[in-house]
Parts: sequence; structure tokens; C-alpha cells
Amino acid sequence: MVKVWLTKALRHEEEKGATPLPPLEISLERAIEKFHLAQEHWIASINHPPRLVQERILPAKFLDYSYVILEVPKNTQNWKAGFYRIPENMLTPTEAIELMRQEGS
Repeated sequence: MVKVWLTKALRHEEEKGATPLPPLEISLERAIEKFHLAQEHWIASINHPPRLVQERILPAKFLDYSYVILEVPKNTQNWKAGFYRIPENMLTPTEAIELMRQEGS
């Protein structure tokens, strides 16, 4: 199963940006179909979750979600285990929230 995470842009390495919500777990097929998961979106290995840092003034807790991250586990056939960032021009965090609501029902 693939995990769908929403994260926020961080100001610095120490700041926390992961969603306080538990991730949605969906099949690889649904992740490809609904969340536009593609192998070229890989950004980090399964052992090193990404820390997406950005220059800004406000802490992450005051911002909306910035990124849609999918976690593909080890032993997923024909896929590299790790974290994949979905480009915002393909799926915004707001659109992902709506999909997560639909998939989670």
C-alpha cells in the first residue's frame, strides 16, 4: 500500500512540517490513477524522509499544506522504494485533500 502524506514547507531543518493527520493508504494502482504518481517524481529513499526547506518568514504551523508526498514501500514490484513528490501543476494539496476524503470514505 502507498501512503499519501501532506506536508508544509519548512523554514529550517529543525522545524516540523508533516501533517498531523494519519496518512491515507491506497493501492499503487489508485495512487497512479488518482494522485498522478510517476516514477520520475522520486525525491528520497525510504530511509531518509524528505525535508523540504524554503525561505520564508512564518513558521510552518501558520501555513497551508505545500506538498503532496507519496510513500512507496519496499518490495513494491517495479518501483523504487521511497518518497515521491507530486508536482503542484499536476495535483495541488487542496485537490489532494478532496481526493483523500473521497478515498477514505
